[in-house]
Amino acid sequence: MMDVATQRIITALASGRALPSLQRRAAEIVGRQAEEIATMRRTLRHLEAWAGVHEHGEVA
Repeated sequence: MMDVATQRIITALASGRALPSLQRRAAEIVGRQAEEIATMRRTLRHLEAWAGVHEHGEVA
């Protein structure tokens, strides 16, 4: 559940009414989160491959 201030910020960003500095900061946060998600996906693929090797004696 978001607080009122967060809801207002998101609404301003979505409508294009946010200050340019807030827009830049939001873009930085989204970019960083995208990088973290990509890292987690790579890690998951590696773990799945590792599990396949150890479960079946070969890469699944």
